[in-house]
Amino acid sequence: MYGDVLNADGFARRGMSVELYREKQGVRGAHCERVGRDPSEIRHTALIPTMLTDNQAEEDAFIELIGPNTIAGTADYIVQHLGELADIGIDEVMFGRIPNAPDDFQRFEETAIAQFD
Repeated sequence: MYGDVLNADGFARRGMSVELYREKQGVRGAHCERVGRDPSEIRHTALIPTMLTDNQAEEDAFIELIGPNTIAGTADYIVQHLGELADIGIDEVMFGRIPNAPDDFQRFEETAIAQFD
């Protein structure tokens, strides 16, 4: 009733697909309607498990570990998936488990995130 952010968590073994986020938006919409709240007042964010890799075996292992609809793959795939999520109204994405080495974050920034500047 009083929240100002819908943050969907992609670590619940379902990842974060466009379809899943639309499902979450529908739940939010129903709650807003029930309490007389304007859903456009609520900002949309998502915590999404992410791995930048050109190695199919690494990608498959990550998806097996985290669940389907994670963002795992090449920079082009990541950018495409993030664009789809932005198109359905996600205002902010928090990336998790990139893996966590500084070089991984640097590569992720330079090859994927920089395409959104």
